[in-house]
Amino acid sequence: MPGRLSRYFSEYAAFHQTSGNRICHGIGIPMIMIGLLGLLARLTITDGFGGSALFRLDAGVVLWAVCLCWYVFLDWRMTIPFSMVSLGMYFLGRAIPSGWLWGLFLLGWGAQLIGHAFFEKKAPAFVKNLGHLLIGPFWIFARIFGFSASRLP
Repeated sequence: MPGRLSRYFSEYAAFHQTSGNRICHGIGIPMIMIGLLGLLARLTITDGFGGSALFRLDAGVVLWAVCLCWYVFLDWRMTIPFSMVSLGMYFLGRAIPSGWLWGLFLLGWGAQLIGHAFFEKKAPAFVKNLGHLLIGPFWIFARIFGFSASRLP
């Protein structure tokens, strides 16, 4: 599967050549993730398992799990640490008030748009392929933690 991830990363990287745009994404994507996961956590499906509100089922958990299935398909070795980081973002988002989450979500998208409009001068990658909405967080994670598609087994 690393070949598939390498292809996605190469396509995504082609839309993120300038350092200004990469910085905007490095800031904006985590903001979007925290905001989105936190907002979706407000859509509770079950109140909790065994009386614990910590382990409840909500739309944020569902999105997290569905996305992880796709990431495992791309590269399970990178998915394991990414799942822990994204789970931390989910719990952080759950702890933040809704108004702040909306702010994070919108500011995160604003940072990305600034990166593309002012630095890259190119449309976002997801305009070409909606799958790039999910590749963005994985790509940022890989860059921050030193994973590269060429080094993946």
